[in-house]
Amino acid sequence: MGYAGGVFSTADPNERKYRKYSDRILVKRLASYMIRYRRSLVLVFSSLIFTAAVGDVGPYLLGISVNDMYARNLLAVISSLAIYFALYTVNYATDNRRTYHMQLLGQNVIRDIRRDGFAKLQELSPSYYSKRETGRIMSYITNDVDALSDFVTFQIPQVLAGIAVIVSVIPIMLFLNPSLTLVSLSVVPALVILTLAFQGRIQTSFVETRRKIALVTSKLQEGISGVRVTQSLVNEERVNEDFDSANAENLQANLRANKLTSLFNSLVQVIEACGIALVIWYGTTRIMSGDLSVGLLVSFLFYMNAFFNPIIQLTTFYNSYQSAVTGLDRILQVIDTPVEVRAPEERMAKKIYSSKAASTEFQNVTFGYEPNLPVLNNLSLRVNPNEVVAIVGPTGAGKSSIVNLILRFYDPQEGSVLFDGVDIRELEFAEFRKRLSVVSQDPFLFLSTIMENIRYGTEDATDEEVVSISKKIGLDDFMKWLPMGYNTIVNESATNLSMGQKQMICFARALLREPELLILDEATSGLDPVSEVKLQSALQEMLKDRTAIVIAHRLSTIRLADRIIVLENGRIVEEGSFDELMALRDGIFSKMYLMQYKIS
Repeated sequence: MGYAGGVFSTADPNERKYRKYSDRILVKRLASYMIRYRRSLVLVFSSLIFTAAVGDVGPYLLGISVNDMYARNLLAVISSLAIYFALYTVNYATDNRRTYHMQLLGQNVIRDIRRDGFAKLQELSPSYYSKRETGRIMSYITNDVDALSDFVTFQIPQVLAGIAVIVSVIPIMLFLNPSLTLVSLSVVPALVILTLAFQGRIQTSFVETRRKIALVTSKLQEGISGVRVTQSLVNEERVNEDFDSANAENLQANLRANKLTSLFNSLVQVIEACGIALVIWYGTTRIMSGDLSVGLLVSFLFYMNAFFNPIIQLTTFYNSYQSAVTGLDRILQVIDTPVEVRAPEERMAKKIYSSKAASTEFQNVTFGYEPNLPVLNNLSLRVNPNEVVAIVGPTGAGKSSIVNLILRFYDPQEGSVLFDGVDIRELEFAEFRKRLSVVSQDPFLFLSTIMENIRYGTEDATDEEVVSISKKIGLDDFMKWLPMGYNTIVNESATNLSMGQKQMICFARALLREPELLILDEATSGLDPVSEVKLQSALQEMLKDRTAIVIAHRLSTIRLADRIIVLENGRIVEEGSFDELMALRDGIFSKMYLMQYKIS
C-alpha cells in the first residue's frame, strides 16, 4: 500500500535555520518535565543552598587565617582551618548526593521527552512520514534528545550552584568593603556586552550542527536500508560520496560552532584577568595607605574567584545550553506537531453495535494527497455485508487511496466514508480499526518470533488458534521445515524469510483477527505459484460470509470477487461481475484481462 499520488519532500519544517521557540518557552517546557521529580529537586536545591553557604564562609575563614598568621596567632589559624576543613568535608558528601539525584532527575527527564516524542510519532498520520526522511525523524528522537542529556544531568546543577554562590557572595563583598566590591564588578558590563554580541551567532551555529547531524543520520539510514540495491548496481562509490559530503558538512558546522565558543570563552577569561588585576592594584594601594588588611584582600580574591568561576562555567554552560535547547526545540516541534487526522472526543464518539459483517460506503468522496491534485473524484461506492469486491485499474487510478481512506490514514476533502452506516470520522480509531484487517503488498514483520508476529494485534489468541489459521492457509507446511518452527526469530527486515513466506505470515496475522472487513491490497503479488494456489484455495473458503475488498491484478484473485470495480483517474468507469465485464469486448477490464492472458 503505497503513498499514491503523494509528494515526497525533504523540506522538513523542523529543519529550519533558526529555532522555532523562544528561550523562555523552551526553559518553561523543560522545567515542566523536571518538576515531575519534586523529591530529587528539593534535595538538589537544599544541597545548592548549603554549597552556597560554604562558598560564602570559606573565603572569609581563609582571610581571617591570613590576618592571624600576621599576628602570629597559631591557635586561631588552626581553628579557622579546622572549621574550613570540616565545612568542605560535609560539602563533599552533600555534593555527592546532589550529583546522584541530579543524574537521576536528568535521566528520567530524557526518558520522558524521548517517550513523548515516540508516542507522538505513533499518533501522526502517514502524511507526516511521507514528507520526511526516516533518518531525520530518527535523529529527533536520538541525536536531539541526546544533546539534552549532558546539559540536564551535569551542566544545570553546576550552573545552579554557581548562581547561588554569585547571588550570596555579592552582598557579603558589599558588607566587607563596598569600594573594593565596585572595582570587582566593574568588568561585569563588558561580560554582558560580550554575551549579547555573541548570542545570536552562537545560537545559529548550534542550530546548524543539529541540522547537519540529522542529515548524517538520514544518509546512514538510507545507506544501510538500500545496501542490497547499492551493491547490486555497483554504486558504492556514489553512496560513499553522498555520506562523506554530509559528514564533511557536519564537521564544518561543528568546527564553526566550536570556533565561536572558543573565542567567546577566551574573551571571558581575558575580562576575568582584567578584573583580578584591577582588584589587586586597588587593594594594594589601600593596604599601603593602611585602609585595608592583607587578609581582607585575600578574602576578596577568593570571593572574586568564587564570583568568576561560575561565570566561566556559565560560558561553558551557555555553549552547552545552545546545543541542548536547539535539540529540545526540534523534539518539541515533533511533540507539538498537530495530528491531521484526529479521533473524535470520547464523549462525542459513536459506537458500532453490530458484531457481524459490516458495510462500507463512499459517498461523493473527493480526495487528494495535495489539495489541488485530486486522486479520487466524487467517488460513490458501497460494499455490502458479506460481499467481496475487487478493485482494479491502472497504476495511479486511486486504488490504494481507497484503502487509506477506509483505514482513516487520511480524511477526504469532500464527501464521507461510512462503516456500518456511521461516518468513520465519528468513530474512535480503536472502535472500527479493530474490526478491520489489511494485508498489503509490502509485508512488514517485527523483530520477534513468527508466532508473535502472527499474534500481533490479537495478543489473546492461543498458540492453537495461531497454528489452526496457519494450517488453513498452508503456512504450517513451511513451519515444519524450520528447526524452531513457530518460535523462529524473524531477523531485522525479515531477511531470513522469502517474500512469499513473509506475505503468508501477514495473511495469517490478518485472518486471525476474524475481521468484519478484510482488505487485500495487492496481497498476493509476492507469492510464488505454488503458495498462491494454496492460498487461493484457503481464501475461497475463508471469504465466504465475509466482507472483503480486494485490490489486485492477478486474475486468480479477482475471480474470487462477487463484484469488480474498474477505476480510472479516480472515477468508477466499469462495474459488474467477472462475466459481465468480460462481455464488454471494448471494455477496459476485458482488455486488461486479455492482455494479461496473452502474457501468461
